[in-house]
Amino acid sequence: MVDGINGATAATATPQSSFRTRLQDVTAAVAKELGMSTDDLNQALRSGQSLDDIAQSKGVSHDDLIATISQALQSTATAGQSTDPSQLTQLAERIASAKGHHHHHHRAEAVDGAAALGTSDPGARLDTLA
Repeated sequence: MVDGINGATAATATPQSSFRTRLQDVTAAVAKELGMSTDDLNQALRSGQSLDDIAQSKGVSHDDLIATISQALQSTATAGQSTDPSQLTQLAERIASAKGHHHHHHRAEAVDGAAALGTSDPGARLDTLA
């Protein structure tokens, strides 16, 4: 069966592709909540801001940001991924507070999406999902 989001079949979808798709969905949901394009959101993250910083500048409360991230995580959860509300909130808090870094040298300088989401995918970043 083909997954309508990323085109991979359930049998061929890798944890890394699932993770990246999930991050893209979270980024899209947050960008919509903030009234921004995903490109603009990613650029703001690359400039060193956190999602909390960006939300505050857009007049979006921390609680609304956390709710948006949690809902996006829940809606993109796959079999075996937690949908426990308290765990999703903890994860959303980590994502919201992760600071971006100036993007000009190494991949590790950007927001470390892997650390923010508690995964071991070293290539995962919140600011390169567009």
